[in-house]
Amino acid sequence: MPSAPAIPGLVSNAPCSAPWDFGIERPGHRMGGMSRFWAGIPEATSAAGSGNRAQNIAGAGAKSPPPDRLFTQHPIHTMNTAQPPTDSNLRSNLLMNRDDTALLVIDIQEKLLPLVGGHDRIVWNTGRLIGGAAALKLPVCCTEQYPAGLGPTVPGLREQLAEVVEKRMFSCRECTGMISGLRDRDIRNILLAGIETHVCVQQTALDLMSAGFNVFVAADATGSRFAIDHDVALGRMKALGATLVTTESALFEWCETSAAPEFKTISQLVRQSQ
Repeated sequence: MPSAPAIPGLVSNAPCSAPWDFGIERPGHRMGGMSRFWAGIPEATSAAGSGNRAQNIAGAGAKSPPPDRLFTQHPIHTMNTAQPPTDSNLRSNLLMNRDDTALLVIDIQEKLLPLVGGHDRIVWNTGRLIGGAAALKLPVCCTEQYPAGLGPTVPGLREQLAEVVEKRMFSCRECTGMISGLRDRDIRNILLAGIETHVCVQQTALDLMSAGFNVFVAADATGSRFAIDHDVALGRMKALGATLVTTESALFEWCETSAAPEFKTISQLVRQSQ
């Protein structure tokens, strides 16, 4: 199976650089959960309540970020779904496309993986996602959390990956070169796979959403040691704006049409059995 394409700015097994500024605000991104909540509050429900509410909201918006914030937070905008359909925008901007989506494989490492429930399923589905990304030429990134202690990425996946980035922070936002490479390729959607759902995957998802990316989580390619941690983390990410998908749905979404030359490869991946 061909290796997934490398990302500019990545150095194999190089430590991540310092915490980073997420950069340019990008139009067309979905609004996070709390932003949608505030955006949905009417201007006034009563004469008495409207002033206080407006004052509170304005006051909240005027606060400066704490000095110890590790990155610059940028507003996330709702996708415009009100445009009349034309030939150029018939496909929903809520979908992933091969030219605007990347796959991020998080910390599927030898010493941690056996402790995670459903680990064989996670490796199988992640391998299919990497294979589909390679066929469709989506960028693929991979991280390892303190490999000196947790070991390298598991065999079967490592061979499919062009490069791996080491990190110590739980969130992948530490990996500046990796994110810069994705921005340089105009990536706006990132699909996450890996472990553990409630730690590195969840923190990465929330940081990427705050940075303006649309985040998708492959629910069947993630996992935690305890089922409750996995389930609660998926619920939290969904409530805050991430989109939960399955491996198979992601593969077909990337491919878009059976007329694509890569459909045969995608079809073979879908028909694989664990």
